[in-house]
Amino acid sequence: AVSALLATLTSSDNSDARVLFIFSVILEHASPEYSTHDLFDVMEKIILSAVGSRSNAIREVAIGCLGKLGLFSNSDNVVSEFKPILLKIAANKDEAIRCRGQALLALSDLALLFSDILNPCHDSESGENLSFSFIVGEMMVHTNTTLATIAAEVATKLLFSMDSMDTSLLSPLLVSYLDPN
Repeated sequence: AVSALLATLTSSDNSDARVLFIFSVILEHASPEYSTHDLFDVMEKIILSAVGSRSNAIREVAIGCLGKLGLFSNSDNVVSEFKPILLKIAANKDEAIRCRGQALLALSDLALLFSDILNPCHDSESGENLSFSFIVGEMMVHTNTTLATIAAEVATKLLFSMDSMDTSLLSPLLVSYLDPN
């Protein structure tokens, strides 16, 4: 992600990339006691805007920032605002692989803190119910090995945290471990 971000710094979207890079570093190192600071409200607006960028590199970093920002947000905001966005990105087969993977990783981190992330979410645009566990299980058998590996990591994280004992996650994880192909 860093090399893609550095390449983007020389493009026309360089100010967005710089801002997101700074936000990413702040969100990684900020103390939880600052979670109510007004800066986080400003960050949220900029990050949510960047998630819709046309640039895959910008969008990938913004998705990562959104996941980190969720760690400082309250449960209601994460479940009502961030979860639907991240689920739609992860489920979108037309989305860039790296953005889908970043959304999966963000959702898995949020699921460790907010158990409601594991509950299905209704997408009013498509009319579909989006389930994090279903998306992870589907991605574990994806033809792209990078995405399948990320999905296996997410499934393992969820199973070890005991937040999910979903057999639909355990089965493909065991198959991927036992079958080298």
